[in-house]
Amino acid sequence: MPTGVVLRFLLCGAYFGSEAFLPLGLVELRGLSATEAGLGLSAGAITWVLGAAWQGRADSRWSGRSRAVPIGVGFVVLLVGIVVMALGVLVDATPSLTAVAGWAIGGAGMGVAFNAATTDTMEQAPADRQGEASGSMQLAQTLAVAVLSGLGGAAVALSDAHGSPHGSSHGSSVSAALTATFTLTAVLAAAGSLLARRIRVGAG
Repeated sequence: MPTGVVLRFLLCGAYFGSEAFLPLGLVELRGLSATEAGLGLSAGAITWVLGAAWQGRADSRWSGRSRAVPIGVGFVVLLVGIVVMALGVLVDATPSLTAVAGWAIGGAGMGVAFNAATTDTMEQAPADRQGEASGSMQLAQTLAVAVLSGLGGAAVALSDAHGSPHGSSHGSSVSAALTATFTLTAVLAAAGSLLARRIRVGAG
């Protein structure tokens, strides 16, 4: 059960920590409108639902076996999505809509891993600790969103404050901050894919 709580932290930190800065990157660095930037968020939300639905239907095939594989695969797909999204935001030679496609990939991975990890953690929890398990996962999610959003926001503020007052320093400072943020969220996703190996056969 503790592994499931940590996985929730890593998963939400990687996903929401990236998503929080996707519109900023597309507007500030790629010149998209707020509406166009919102496409990335919509794409991730839609594929999250699709990934969760697929995992829910496929879950019966994992009966009696560890969910380490679908959780680990979900983290890896999310990692790929973060990398592709970051390229679309940070690399001028890459079409900006690449970021939207990347976030669609990331959403699918999030749907699979989130659904599988939540189900597995609740199964691991004894009947008299179901509320504790649910509350712990919710706390881990809230903490992850707060920490990663705060760190990313601080990175943007610090980079902007220490940038040159001349020339197009704002864009370069935002780029540096988002590079650091997306690198951190990618590391969280990679760590989650490794930690998923600790998942064992559910007790439920």
